[in-house]
Amino acid sequence: MLISERIQMKKITLLASGVMLLASSLVHADSIFSDNFQDANINGWATSGSGVAAASLYGSNYSLRVSYRKSATAAISTAGYSDVTLAADLAAYSLEYNDYCYAEVSIDGGSNWSHLITLANGSDDSAFRSYDGSPVGADNNSDMQVRVRANGNAYNDYCYLDNVLVQGTPGGSNGAPDINLTGNSALGSVNLGASNSSVITVANDGDADLLIGATTGLAVPFGISQNNCANTTLAPAASCTITTTFSPTSAGTFNDNLLINSNDSDEPALSLNLTGTGVDTSSTCAYDCLTGSGSVSRSTVTYANLTGSPGNGSLVNYSGFALPTNAANPSNTFEGSLVFTGTQRGWASITDPYAYATLSGVKQLPNFNYQFVQHGTHIIPVQRGLIQSGAALGQWDLILEPGRVWDETSDNGYSRAAIPFALTEYNQNCTHNGVLTFLFNDSGNISNVQYQIAAETCNYYQFNMYGRLAASYNKASVSNAGTIKAAYETEVANRMPIKSISALATDYPSAGITVSNIGSDQTASAMTLYGVAYNGVHYVGGCATRYGDFPFCDVMSVPSYSTAKSVVGGIGLMRLEQKYAGTQKAALVKDYVAECNNTTKWGSVSLEDVLDMATGNYASSGYETDETNNATDWLYNNTHSGKIDISCNFYSHKTSPGSTWVYHSSDTYILGRALNNYVQGQEGSSKDFFADMLVPDVFVPLGVSPSLYKSIRTRDTTSAAVTALGLFYHRDDVVKIADMLNNDNGKINGVQILDAAMVDASLQRNASDRGLPTDPSQSTSTSQYNNSFWAYDLNASTTVTNCTSETWIPYLSGYGGVGIQMLPNGMTYYFFSDGLEYGFTKTLKELDKITPLCN
Repeated sequence: MLISERIQMKKITLLASGVMLLASSLVHADSIFSDNFQDANINGWATSGSGVAAASLYGSNYSLRVSYRKSATAAISTAGYSDVTLAADLAAYSLEYNDYCYAEVSIDGGSNWSHLITLANGSDDSAFRSYDGSPVGADNNSDMQVRVRANGNAYNDYCYLDNVLVQGTPGGSNGAPDINLTGNSALGSVNLGASNSSVITVANDGDADLLIGATTGLAVPFGISQNNCANTTLAPAASCTITTTFSPTSAGTFNDNLLINSNDSDEPALSLNLTGTGVDTSSTCAYDCLTGSGSVSRSTVTYANLTGSPGNGSLVNYSGFALPTNAANPSNTFEGSLVFTGTQRGWASITDPYAYATLSGVKQLPNFNYQFVQHGTHIIPVQRGLIQSGAALGQWDLILEPGRVWDETSDNGYSRAAIPFALTEYNQNCTHNGVLTFLFNDSGNISNVQYQIAAETCNYYQFNMYGRLAASYNKASVSNAGTIKAAYETEVANRMPIKSISALATDYPSAGITVSNIGSDQTASAMTLYGVAYNGVHYVGGCATRYGDFPFCDVMSVPSYSTAKSVVGGIGLMRLEQKYAGTQKAALVKDYVAECNNTTKWGSVSLEDVLDMATGNYASSGYETDETNNATDWLYNNTHSGKIDISCNFYSHKTSPGSTWVYHSSDTYILGRALNNYVQGQEGSSKDFFADMLVPDVFVPLGVSPSLYKSIRTRDTTSAAVTALGLFYHRDDVVKIADMLNNDNGKINGVQILDAAMVDASLQRNASDRGLPTDPSQSTSTSQYNNSFWAYDLNASTTVTNCTSETWIPYLSGYGGVGIQMLPNGMTYYFFSDGLEYGFTKTLKELDKITPLCN
């Protein structure tokens, strides 16, 4: 069928289905939910799977189109309604054998689905088929969902949903209470003598009073510390809470049932199963235990090396700092402070064109006095994330990460610890990863600390630093040790499952990919980390140093550089827009940044204009000319007053806001201050938009590492998050952020956290809002910038040659060679390198073989 014929057929069937829909409508029914997509968007529909979901225009009508294996779902509550009916139209196009389009309904929140309309090869003539009926269980249901689902084998297998209408009668004969429980019933691992609690919320989702009777059933080690639900009445939409506790006195796994009696006819005696594990910390291993005997053959970082005299030592392969294959569980437990004085030891310059090595203090670690807690075979720093310990250029800031503890028989009764860390350049994002290791015992004795840095993500400053320093171990109980251990277990458990990058070839054997081409856009010696996330698996590569593979890749710190513009500035404004449910992006800079008080420059510049780097204020519109020529003073100024003065006043007013893209890190700093001042106006003057909005609203529920909870800040009382740079990621953080944007459209755990329209625009899913071209000299732009996200039209590539129409690849980009690509097939590809290489098309050519990238 020709495209023009398909469009005409759709117009005819739409008229027919519209008549049928009107004829079937209930006379006295209320409209509970309706969507005919004539607003040209699919807001309110959650998408998942591979393919594309979008509002599709044929003739004068829009419908929701999904392709390949994509689905789109709308959650609908019919609580308080009886005689509920559902009507919907479905059409299909270009289906082959075993390709299907489904319109479906779920009455249990998406756990189970029933087909309303099924279309297959032969019924893919673009003609709409209709459903109009009353799904079983749809009355008075707060968990109803409707979805359209494509089950095809190609990206041109299309399913069209239209004219969705849910109606019902308010109240009616079906009015009844409906009990619903939310909360965490798994109370986790708890040390003997400690306790953990969970708040269970009991809600009435029905439309009649819920009468709650006795709440019984829990026995030691479970209990109830607070209960305002027993023997009470909940009106419709009301709720109460029960606080359950788990306080183990013996080791092992426990479970028990909390029984809640009510007048809910479906669940008059609701049972909630609680679980918990008691952990005996007096044993030698409470977490992630080892099975080795401790018989380890060791030629580097030996007992003799560590217990000898402090000194330079020598650079060794990082395997000497790694957990060996036959390691045994530790017989000693570290809890307290590791202390040593930074002293210059071994040093070898690799790249230093600006003579940074001549700065005072640069060739040594910072003085060290930090607490650690051991949990089984892991050792966890109490202070996570960036520690701004440096006081001047040439002194280091510090990041501490969790390491490992184990026994080797040749260590004479001591246990061995290895802790990864990173030195970060004062006020900047250069990141130098290293490991330190030492021996200790329960008597408080400790060996020298041997350390080594032989890797970095920094184009202009590279070196090896190594040596052995005298140290002390101050044993002391850490007051919140149990909380630290539990949080660390959760952090590890929440990481996306990983496989080697080579597993892509074995997991997708028919694709015929050449694994060595993935990551080949960057020089191997310049690469720190790279990886691909697809279908819930994180395929990882890189982690090489000048002396073997880094032993703690999961917690290796990599710098954001300008990707922070997207993660802090972009996501920050998207969160503001969603949280305060208005048009915050249209707010004016002059109203929220007092220092930008020049009305000629800032009188009509909106927050979104600043995010787009389209303020109209610049010196040159040449590609990144301003950033190259003028950013140094702003970059190295470490006070808020200095940064904001340059940001607001340096550039001249040239043109109207929103019309010309000119790259300025200083613009994103202005946005950060506007976000901060807006949040303070809403929440109070003590609030900080990064610490009090971005971290708790986005980073914590997303499950990223605590390393991302801190940002580089100005060194003054304002302590302003720099916003334009200054984050430090783990590789797991990267794929979670990208997946949240690309596949969940700004939702976390099913909750819309970011403004969906801004996410769509940022990811080039809205053809009417592509942002601004980054090279105005091109007659047809192949590079766009929108809401701090870059985008490249793959159709312009000479490497990926099978795209025949616009295929936009949205991505985050950072100085030196950092890229995070969010691909239209649901994949994420990222790389962190420092060779000033930013390409990614060689890799995308391989990933296209697994599932198509081109539209």
